[in-house]
Amino acid sequence: MERCTLCNDLEKKDVDDVRLGFDFTPYQLIQSSSSQRCVWCSVILGGLRQFSAQDWSFENDVRRVYVRCCTPLQNMYRSSLIAEVFFQNDRPKVEVEIYRPGATGWRAILPRPSISGHPLSLQGLSWVYTLLEICSKSHALCQSTALPQLPKRVLKIGCREDGTLTIRLFEPREEYEKYAALSHCWGKEQICTTTTLNYAKHLNDIPWSMIPKTFRDAISYVSKLSIQYVWIDSLCIVQDNAEDWDVESSKMADVYSNAYLTLAATSSPGGSQGCFTEEHRPFDNSGIDYSEDEGTKLRQFAIRKPLKHWHNLPPRLQIEPFPLLSRAWVFQERLLSPRFLHFCEEELVWECRQLSICECGNISSDSSPSKDYYVTLRESEKAQALVSITQASLSRLLAPQLQQDENEEDEDLELALALKMSLQQEDKESPEVVGDSKGRDASDPTPELGHHHDTLPVAIKAKEKLSPIARHFHRLVEQYSALRLTKASDILPALSGISQKMSHLRGDFLAGLWADSIGFDLLWRVENLSLRDPSPSRARSPSWSWIAAEGAVAYWDNIMNFEASETGSKDIAARWCREQGLQPLGWNLQSIKACVQVKGKNPYGEVASALLEVEGSAATATLRYSRDQPFKYLLHRHGQIPFFADYFLMAPGQHMIPEKTELTLLLVHPEVSLVLKETFVPVIGRAWERVGIARLSEDMLRLWKVHWMFGAQVEKFTII
Repeated sequence: MERCTLCNDLEKKDVDDVRLGFDFTPYQLIQSSSSQRCVWCSVILGGLRQFSAQDWSFENDVRRVYVRCCTPLQNMYRSSLIAEVFFQNDRPKVEVEIYRPGATGWRAILPRPSISGHPLSLQGLSWVYTLLEICSKSHALCQSTALPQLPKRVLKIGCREDGTLTIRLFEPREEYEKYAALSHCWGKEQICTTTTLNYAKHLNDIPWSMIPKTFRDAISYVSKLSIQYVWIDSLCIVQDNAEDWDVESSKMADVYSNAYLTLAATSSPGGSQGCFTEEHRPFDNSGIDYSEDEGTKLRQFAIRKPLKHWHNLPPRLQIEPFPLLSRAWVFQERLLSPRFLHFCEEELVWECRQLSICECGNISSDSSPSKDYYVTLRESEKAQALVSITQASLSRLLAPQLQQDENEEDEDLELALALKMSLQQEDKESPEVVGDSKGRDASDPTPELGHHHDTLPVAIKAKEKLSPIARHFHRLVEQYSALRLTKASDILPALSGISQKMSHLRGDFLAGLWADSIGFDLLWRVENLSLRDPSPSRARSPSWSWIAAEGAVAYWDNIMNFEASETGSKDIAARWCREQGLQPLGWNLQSIKACVQVKGKNPYGEVASALLEVEGSAATATLRYSRDQPFKYLLHRHGQIPFFADYFLMAPGQHMIPEKTELTLLLVHPEVSLVLKETFVPVIGRAWERVGIARLSEDMLRLWKVHWMFGAQVEKFTII
């Protein structure tokens, strides 16, 4: 039987097509449905007629319809058949989804479940109960062997005789119980908080009328799940006590990773909007019954407005429907929580360390943000454990051999000693899995409060190859730096939980960078500048860390070592460096010394002061502005070299850099240099600030053979 000339029987016309897609006018669809008796066209026609019955006519008002079916997006999102309806007048286009209720699909028309319409409905609660049961019993990454210790403060839920709920602040004494946490936007309005003034009252009772709707919804939902305790940041941390905030915010890693379930007010911009609406709103699911012969029902279909999902929306379009996801603090809350339940405007979305799924069925994947994070941690722990075991075994094998051969030739003894010393040195550079780089047991939930780096710069140990966990942290920084913060000074505290969780696998934490990957961590860049990007903020020093940038940063994927990048240029730059006797910082990592002091008791929190002392090949270049592109800057040195500025260099103020200013190129990688500007600091004296980063393109290396560092000299720098 020949395929339909209009819809091709809902098959792609070519196997290489990215997706199924075709378009038609109302007349063409009607003709195909009647003259060709196409089953698929008849189903689409029936659905569009039924959906249009409310306020527009398919035959009279529609100009054209485009039908598509998306293939899976990164193994995460796949829609059923989508019809985009375009009208004769200026009416905005309408999208509808055609699907099959139940468990089986039909070609491009996929099976989809119904939507509960409200989280507190029997169907909505049953959906979450089922997922909690599956997750807690069968998900290895999500399971906990014992009840967690309650945080320092939680909200305790009670119930009066008339069924109304009570809530009070509760300070447990090493009690172990199941609890939930809330992830929410504070919003612009004043919300209920715990302060030094109302602290004693909150221990007795928090009036229900004083609690904002978002908190009330979360408390009500938690009580339906038979959970007695809930942690909400604004009520469980004393907000006007700087020390309490500093200490408790440093425990975010444990608060969220130990929570049985984290509720997320994903579609709520503030405390007054709530997690969900008051009334139950049945979702509009219009049924379509198709019969090939009159009176014989063969298939049942349904049509509805497709729901929005953040997985297939660009970041700028996620803000309005999902305001919580643009908030920087929620980034670690989402990654650290074993289970994260999104309250969206029209449905619930579940994420755990092994699964992502939504009520409408368009998201169904065995991947999630938290899974990627925890799998990376576990694989890194296994790799380090294997290294430690191997080193210990070799050391035991070498010991008797050294004793037995002590009278043999000196050269054999020297060789064995050298090998043993090498193993010991590597062991120092690879911390044990059970503890962090400072010798603290990783199971200890409390960070090293009060930790400061030495006031004098100390040498750090860095690796010459980018490890998987360092690469993963770069991806986290790229995502996190694009999010919004109300207070610029929160940029590290809002990430401190993630940093603490991986600290036992890394070296020292250096203002957003790590000692074991410092050479690679320095290679961040700001790709897209705008007039809204201010000059560097004092709250976000030092200049050499990505925290100094006022927007999203990125790392190069193809720089995995300090020899050759994974591009067509291969080792052209590295070979040229050797020929010219140049010394990139990446070839002299042992020269790096760091001094970082934090303001409070959180070693991964806000920075008080920081500097780097480095030594590498450097050369001067002259700054040039691009006349036709205001955000493009050039360095004049043996030709014009474009570079990525860290901020808008022409912005008026103390950080403005006039054209023709002499800047310094510090070679870090054979293809990459930091762009530095000399300054003077009273206590330090001569110092440098980072203002950008430059990388030679493949064309410059291969075709033009630009020798940008010709005549460079090895120098020492103090970068602030």
